Amino acid sequence: RYTDEGTPYFKTHAISDAPRDAETQACYAAHAPRDLEFFNLDNLFGTVLKSGRPLVANQPSRHPRRGGLPSGHPPLEAFLGLPFVLEGEVLGMAGIANRPGGYDDSVVALLDPFVSTCALLIHASRNERHRAQAEQALRDNERRLQSIYESAHDGIFLLDPATQSIVDANPRAAEIFGHASEALKGMPLGAVCPDDLEELTRLSDEVGTTGCGFADRLACASAGGRSIPVEITASSLQLQDQMLILAMVRDVSERREAEQLLSESRNMLRLVMDSIPQAIFWKDRQSTYLGCNRIFARVAGFEEPDEIVGKVDQDLPWTREESAWYRECDRRVMENGRAEYNIVE
Repeated sequence: RYTDEGTPYFKTHAISDAPRDAETQACYAAHAPRDLEFFNLDNLFGTVLKSGRPLVANQPSRHPRRGGLPSGHPPLEAFLGLPFVLEGEVLGMAGIANRPGGYDDSVVALLDPFVSTCALLIHASRNERHRAQAEQALRDNERRLQSIYESAHDGIFLLDPATQSIVDANPRAAEIFGHASEALKGMPLGAVCPDDLEELTRLSDEVGTTGCGFADRLACASAGGRSIPVEITASSLQLQDQMLILAMVRDVSERREAEQLLSESRNMLRLVMDSIPQAIFWKDRQSTYLGCNRIFARVAGFEEPDEIVGKVDQDLPWTREESAWYRECDRRVMENGRAEYNIVE
């Protein structure tokens, strides 16, 4: 195993021993039921894990790789470390101790089938654990996606580009169009946007060519016959072996109403300014014209007020001295934040 920092460590999963005295019995009772973790691998165990080769130590206390024993550990009179190796990877190890007469290569050979079987079992267990984790991650991801799909503020359609029909629809789409989600399935998209079939065909072709597309100013129809202004953002989606179109449908009724109110307000303001017998203009902080009323436009030599947008005083029929004086007045007003009155131009 490895820590989050990438440092290897050793973790026991099973301990077997016959306690000989009270101290040993207490050590066994404390550690056998739970896994132990060893972060110091400068010992006999660590040598086996790092080398991937069996280690025989019939006099452990004199072995050059000895690391000492923890308090309460049974006496270690002989030691055999057997690594579990599969396809060049060390998967674990078994530590065997205190065989009368010690250990040699014949014992290593005798236990080779056991060691190979353990390596296969650990490998299979690891694969099963990874598979279970991957399946759980997939289920979690599916739940998250389903939650997004069902709670999205925009309507979501899955469309079959071959038939231009709706394969699936989320609850918001059903709400926008006034149909049940199940009722929308199989319905041609043209049935909910009957007045914009040409634009829908263009959008579908664009998605098929570039992988994505956008259409606004569409008018769809609800189940009750109400016209609903929408915009659609679409992209291609490979779902298993089927190519579909993912369409995000946004009801822009409130935005269109706000745009209409804003347009009416601007028109009213324009009418008021054009009716005032005074020349009116406005600029940004760089003294660039952003607009004016009709009287000022005529004074500046323009047919329409919009023609002055982006111009500066040097572009207008003023003298050089007049332009410089106007800009100086602008600078004073913007820097001081105070209005100036009764300026004669």
